[in-house]
Amino acid sequence: MALAITRIPLRRALLVSISALSQNTRWSDTTQHGSHTLSFLLMLLSASASGEARRQKVNENDARNILYAALQTKGYTKLPGFGLESYPSAHAPEFYFFQAVRYNPGGSASLGHYAVNQWTGDVWDAMGCKRLTSPSVRRFQNAIRKRSGLPAEEYKRLRGKTPAC
Repeated sequence: MALAITRIPLRRALLVSISALSQNTRWSDTTQHGSHTLSFLLMLLSASASGEARRQKVNENDARNILYAALQTKGYTKLPGFGLESYPSAHAPEFYFFQAVRYNPGGSASLGHYAVNQWTGDVWDAMGCKRLTSPSVRRFQNAIRKRSGLPAEEYKRLRGKTPAC
C-alpha cells in the first residue's frame, strides 16, 4: 500500500495511514508485516501526540548548567568546595531552586539562593529578586528558545514570571 501525503501535519498523516491500513486489512487476517506497520504507526502517533501536548521544558541538569554559567561571572565557581544544591519550592513550581554553597569552615557556606525558569532558562537571584545574565547564559537561553517549541508570545509571557519574590 503506497500513500502519498504532502503538506499535512505528521499526526494527521499518521491517522490517515492507520485508517487506510485498517480498511485494507481484516484484523483476524493481519499479516506479520501489516501488524508491525500498524504497531509502528501507533507508536509514532503516540509520540507525536505527546509532543504536541507538552512543550519541551528545561530539565534540572540543564538548569544547573545555566546557573553555573551565570555564577562563573561572579567567580563563585572557583571557590573551594563550590556546589549547587537543589531544593523544591511550592511557591513557584515552574522554577528550579538551588542554593550555591562553598567550603567555609567556621563561617557561612551559603553563597545565595537562585531560581531557574523551567521554560525559558532565566536565572534569578531568589533573595534579591534580580535576573542574572551573561553571554554564556544568553547562549543557553537561545538554544532553549529554539527547542522549546513555544510561540513567541507564550515565551515572552513566561519570561515575565518571577520566582515568587
